[in-house]
Amino acid sequence: MNQLPMRLKEVSATVLANIVSSGANFEKIPLDQDHCTLVSEDIVHNLLHLISNTGPAIACRLLQVLVGLTSSSTTVLDIVAAIRSSGATISIIQFVEAPQRDVRVASIKLLHNISPFMGQELADALRGTADQLSNLINVIAENNGISEEKADAVGLLAVLPESDSVLTRQLLDEGAFRIAFSKVISIRQGITRGGCFVTPFLEGLVNVPSRLTYILDGESDIVLFFLT
Repeated sequence: MNQLPMRLKEVSATVLANIVSSGANFEKIPLDQDHCTLVSEDIVHNLLHLISNTGPAIACRLLQVLVGLTSSSTTVLDIVAAIRSSGATISIIQFVEAPQRDVRVASIKLLHNISPFMGQELADALRGTADQLSNLINVIAENNGISEEKADAVGLLAVLPESDSVLTRQLLDEGAFRIAFSKVISIRQGITRGGCFVTPFLEGLVNVPSRLTYILDGESDIVLFFLT
């Protein structure tokens, strides 16, 4: 509500994010007399609008709400449908380059959660926004241990359609494959150590270069890269 103080809005968004993380059946809990729920299309559209039109603190909490809803197999498809119908894909991707780390972490987690259902749409958006693709690769390349953010970033790239040769070319130009190979070697040699996120991170690192098996005829330079 517009008349509420901004601090109260932030607290409310934080409470909502915490409630969603409890894993309740939000698709069955009515919010108003029209029996809308937290995963109803209009409600999700409102959340997406607020995320793009409020400050980073509130946007982060509302992104975390969507992260919670997309982490459940019973609600993720409702959120995916609402994101599609609202045309909010690019808006969400833009948060990948947010200066606030918590906003970036939440947006990458959300993108990872919806990537199995919106792989081609995310690939199309990332191909058109080189800065966001570079930021995802930079997150993976950072030498600061293995975090959930890194696992989500590489997991997102790993599930994008392997047949998208244009995206494969961009990943090659950005050095993504060399980074993935070097990270795998570093983990296997014990140079890079991690806790609970090392397994999903390693799985993503292995899957990203698998795109090279979908090379089209005439891409001899990619073949040479793969062999060397």
